[in-house]
Amino acid sequence: MSVTPKQIAELEAKMALERATETVLNAARRMRDAADEMERYARRVNEKGSEPGYAKPSHVISWALNAAVSLTPNLRLDMFATRAAELATTEWKLVEFSTDK
Repeated sequence: MSVTPKQIAELEAKMALERATETVLNAARRMRDAADEMERYARRVNEKGSEPGYAKPSHVISWALNAAVSLTPNLRLDMFATRAAELATTEWKLVEFSTDK
């Protein structure tokens, strides 16, 4: 049994869709983790900063800002662009097969 070019294109489209879904789910997980971290910082801001063993609220805010800034690179926005290109390519191949006579 041989595999047709159309079957290959359909499999590629399915795999591209799975990779795109995983990319979005990965970003969602990272965003949830970042939200949890921000909540931890929010609780720490209210700790007694002048007592030994506690961070000053101004330091905690700086840490939170650093964590927020580092979120965007961790989302791997480049992967969104890659997955969109893969989806467009595979969709185009399928359109070509649907218009073949």
